[in-house]
Amino acid sequence: MMKQSLVVLRLTLHALGGILTTIGIGLIVAGTVTPAWQVVNVTEMHAYREHGLWMDCVYGTDRNLAVHQSNPGMACTFKLDKHPASPVADTGNDHWFHVTTLALLCSAAGLGLVGLSMFCCAYCIRVAYIFWAVNTGICMVLACSAVIMFFHVANEFQHRMLHTLTEVYEQKMGYSFWLAVAGSAVYVACLLVNVLCAIIVYVVPSTHTERPRGWMMVNQHEDTLV
Repeated sequence: MMKQSLVVLRLTLHALGGILTTIGIGLIVAGTVTPAWQVVNVTEMHAYREHGLWMDCVYGTDRNLAVHQSNPGMACTFKLDKHPASPVADTGNDHWFHVTTLALLCSAAGLGLVGLSMFCCAYCIRVAYIFWAVNTGICMVLACSAVIMFFHVANEFQHRMLHTLTEVYEQKMGYSFWLAVAGSAVYVACLLVNVLCAIIVYVVPSTHTERPRGWMMVNQHEDTLV
């Protein structure tokens, strides 16, 4: 009865780990592709600005705000574009922390996909649980490092304050940042699940049965015939 309960617990944790990994990847990707990492309402220009890792967007009614408009009142430009999206003064061309954050989050999402392949293999190969836990730990470190670094640098005065001709506005963290934070938190939970699952598999090996490989089955059949 105890063994059966542990098997059910392992399978439940296995499925939960896969679900959490998928959710974590989705949140990280959603935070990366959306532009609202820092947001500010520029009342002087009747515009709402969103600063992302690779793209900046301006929402407003002034048609002079747009360089490339997909719809009226909205303009988006790439972060490294030489032409600003609006006459509102930019926070500067020091985008190293945007690029670094983007690289860390993309790495975390990419390794998360690798983790999903280990999730599929772990059902048949016990050691895959160890690699899955290590992979998830690396994803967690990358994602947490990205959001912590961005939060620290973005709150420095030169990156937090937006200067216009007559006013100074304070930028705040947008929903994209909080999506990445949520993704990092999910990776933390996923790591705990992976570690617990690996402990169950290795402490109580009878809860995990590896499927025999084809050549082993052939050899066993030949030995039986002999």
